[in-house]
Amino acid sequence: MEYILMRHANDSGLNRTYQEIKELARNNDLTLGHEDILERMVSLAIDPSDNYVHDEVIEINRQREDKIRQYDEEARKSGHPGVIRRTSNPIIETAKKINQVVSDRPLIIAYNEILRTEFTARAIHKIIGGNLVSGKLYEAYEVRDWMKEHFGEDGASIIVTHEPALARLVHRDVVPFLAAFNFGRNIYASRRMQRI
Repeated sequence: MEYILMRHANDSGLNRTYQEIKELARNNDLTLGHEDILERMVSLAIDPSDNYVHDEVIEINRQREDKIRQYDEEARKSGHPGVIRRTSNPIIETAKKINQVVSDRPLIIAYNEILRTEFTARAIHKIIGGNLVSGKLYEAYEVRDWMKEHFGEDGASIIVTHEPALARLVHRDVVPFLAAFNFGRNIYASRRMQRI
């Protein structure tokens, strides 16, 4: 097994989006489980707006577009150029880079059950596939232990965790890994080490 270490998406609005989806569904007499809410969050983050299928996602997108239009109008009235939209999606770009590293090997995407890491893992999974596995992967030693347990297996594994754990693993050369992605910032150089 070869490992790819990945920092979770650092979107401070994830909790708010989670609650918005839950509330919109409740207003439509729907009770959504955690999995359903995450599915909608991932759709909102990576699907083109004309591919949205869930009412909650369509409504949140509509509300966001209304706010963007309002900010744009206010900015232009003040003499500013208006809202500049991001042309690339960091989740999709990261998934493409990971896919190049993984190629056609069997893939496991491991994450801990914090919303940011689970969301990131599910978004990457939707784009490139693989098997999702949740585990106790909060601290560097827990990630290292997980890697030792799966050492020698076929394929590749993406481990989505927090920046302090990643920094400790990457900068102290404690574990072998194929690549590390500091999601939303820079990408660590790929490297291989021989021993755990």
